[in-house]
Amino acid sequence: PHLCSLDASSNRLTTLSDTFLESSSRLTSLDLSRNSLHCLPVSLASTPLALRPEGLSCASNPLTLVPEPFRASPSSLMGFLGDLLTGVEQVLFLRVILVGSAAAGKTSLLRCLLDPDLSIRSVLRQPRLPDTGGATLGIEVERADRSVRVCGADVRLQFWDFAGQECYRVGHGIFLGDRVLPVFVFDATLDVLDTIEQAA
Repeated sequence: PHLCSLDASSNRLTTLSDTFLESSSRLTSLDLSRNSLHCLPVSLASTPLALRPEGLSCASNPLTLVPEPFRASPSSLMGFLGDLLTGVEQVLFLRVILVGSAAAGKTSLLRCLLDPDLSIRSVLRQPRLPDTGGATLGIEVERADRSVRVCGADVRLQFWDFAGQECYRVGHGIFLGDRVLPVFVFDATLDVLDTIEQAA
């Protein structure tokens, strides 16, 4: 309970104990840099570091379970943990982009992802997209009704089904970025390396 400062840098830590933090009521300096932490416990926001976030150092940790905008500085990180501690609901979006060659199965995969009761066999038996001769034109955007829980925050999924025809591929790169999860779909009956190179 009398611990004021702790340097736990470069220790290959993968987790930080909630129990340790709950008993650290005087902690004003905590160096967790150069470890393997993917998330920080919410109880960190109940320590004095919440009022003086500059005392927290988390550099060179993956922090993959903390949304990217909140990793920018100790104060934004502590703000995120403070919101989780007080029950403020964080709602974030993840854009999942399905790209690949024409007729690779992107739309069929998306149908299965959005409706878990569908099987691949039943999707393949469904009629193709009638108005377009079986091909997606441009981009189809679908928002999933379900959300995924990541580090105490709701992450809603938004799927973008990109047309695979040659004339549409030029625009694919514009939509790829840091806050996008690209899913490359290819027809395994074709030459896989050529297909992946074309999609990229």
